[in-house]
Amino acid sequence: MASDPHDNDAPAIHLSKSVWLSYGVLLLLSVPWYWNLFPQWAMRTFCGMPLWVSGAVIGSTLTSCYTAWLLLSRRWPDEETNCQSFPPPVEILPPGKTRDD
Repeated sequence: MASDPHDNDAPAIHLSKSVWLSYGVLLLLSVPWYWNLFPQWAMRTFCGMPLWVSGAVIGSTLTSCYTAWLLLSRRWPDEETNCQSFPPPVEILPPGKTRDD
């Protein structure tokens, strides 16, 4: 019998080393700390912005897309299995009304 990739016993995808490594690389690309190592490139323009700004915007966009992909590619837990058992809601009736009306 093939195992379901979304079993509760399966390791969580957010704990994967490759996910954290990807976030590390995207963080390094998104934060423009390294541009001062290349001053001849730092102030060149791309799409009307300095190259370091364009790199930060592109890196941030890639990080957002990667996060969205991770969230959408995972199966969300069912409400019935994840929520606590609450009592049924209380029906509030207007004054002078009964349940039999």
